[in-house]
Amino acid sequence: MEVNHKLGLYVSYYPARFDEVAYQNLGFGNQGKTRNCFVEVKGLSEYSGGIRFTSKEWTVAKTEGENYFLCIISNLNEQPEIIFIQNPFEKLKPKKNIFTSIQISWSVSETQPAEYHD
Repeated sequence: MEVNHKLGLYVSYYPARFDEVAYQNLGFGNQGKTRNCFVEVKGLSEYSGGIRFTSKEWTVAKTEGENYFLCIISNLNEQPEIIFIQNPFEKLKPKKNIFTSIQISWSVSETQPAEYHD
C-alpha cells in the first residue's frame, strides 16, 4: 500500500523507534537518540477535509516546533495518501474554538461496596 511505503521511507529518513509516551499524555512520539520527534496522526475519509487539534496537541506542537510533525492520511475510503507537515504550529493557522461541555458521571457511596465484603 502506498501509505505504508511512504511511512516506511519517512521512518527510514528519521531513524529511531516510535514509542508510546502515554505516560506524559502526549500520544505517540519518536524517541530518537539525538532528538525527540512528536508525530500527530490525523485521518480523513475523503481526499480533503478539516482537522481538529486538542488544546494539548496544539500546545505540544507549539512547544516542540521543528520536532513536531503532523501526519495526515487522507482518502481512507479509496486510495489512501499521506503527507507530513513539519512544525504545523508555524505553517497552519487554525481557528480557535471555545465551547463548554457537559460531563455526566456516576458515583457510588463508600457504604455500598462495603455491603459486599465477606
